[in-house]
Amino acid sequence: MRDLVRTLRSRDQELLRRILARGTIAPRKICLDLDPAVLAETLRFPAEALSPDLIHVSAPVHLRRRGVEAKLVIGTPNRDPDPVLLKTLALAHRWTSAVRKGRPLSEVASDAGHHDAFIRTRGPLAFLSPKIQVAIRDGTLAPEVTLRRMMRLQIPLDWQEQERMYGV
Repeated sequence: MRDLVRTLRSRDQELLRRILARGTIAPRKICLDLDPAVLAETLRFPAEALSPDLIHVSAPVHLRRRGVEAKLVIGTPNRDPDPVLLKTLALAHRWTSAVRKGRPLSEVASDAGHHDAFIRTRGPLAFLSPKIQVAIRDGTLAPEVTLRRMMRLQIPLDWQEQERMYGV
């Protein structure tokens, strides 16, 4: 059973396709029906000896909004970094580094294919508290904290205030 759990957690697509017979999503609930033959074969166990609790699995779920996308959250999620926020954070570091080295903002913006204002509004991300930057990198920042939401509000200079503002 441990081997099966380890394999499923590694997101073995082929095994997932074979083992999942059917899945339904209802309001606040997900139901999965596993193929008993494949499950028995994987566990090296007789199919008739499998408990129905192993074949029919359900769990409560809820939707979380992240920008324009919605994520289906089941149990305690393994968080994935917000790719847009992560990329913009990396670019903000690159842009501010270039400006610190003496390159004019207009040149940095031109090289990046953006207007000065675009670089100026995203540059402050490079000055987020280390805890927030780690949370962005690790995907542990609250899903509702998106780049769009961060850009709506002025980012305070004080790291503790930032951390309170973004729930870190």
